[in-house]
Amino acid sequence: LLAGILTIPRAFAYPRLGVFASFIGDPYPSLFGLNLGFHPLSFLRINGGYGYTFNPIVSTWGGTVALVAPLGVFRPFTTLGWSKAKIEGAPGSRFYVGAGLELRNSAGLALAVGYNYSLLAKIGVPYVQLGWYFF
Repeated sequence: LLAGILTIPRAFAYPRLGVFASFIGDPYPSLFGLNLGFHPLSFLRINGGYGYTFNPIVSTWGGTVALVAPLGVFRPFTTLGWSKAKIEGAPGSRFYVGAGLELRNSAGLALAVGYNYSLLAKIGVPYVQLGWYFF
């Protein structure tokens, strides 16, 4: 039974490593982000990334762990994330939760939409990601 749960379906086996650009909110809080994602298992994704906002100036490093439902081309997911932001000289870290839907084709191109909610600030923001899973 455990082997069946941990098996990566053929359609999901490759590619498992990818890069993607984000617009608004990933890593939270940022206007633009660049992320690296890895799927060690079919239902688990680990992301790390850097984000930036211009006014006010916010520089953010962060990461998320996502539970993904590998349902083929459409993949709903939920996330738990942490980020460390430097907001105009004032550092701060926060945990956030999120949910979204990813659409990925057989060439590894991915489009995702989601929503992140800061547990500290009690503020949520939507985001859009465009990426490519290549390895």
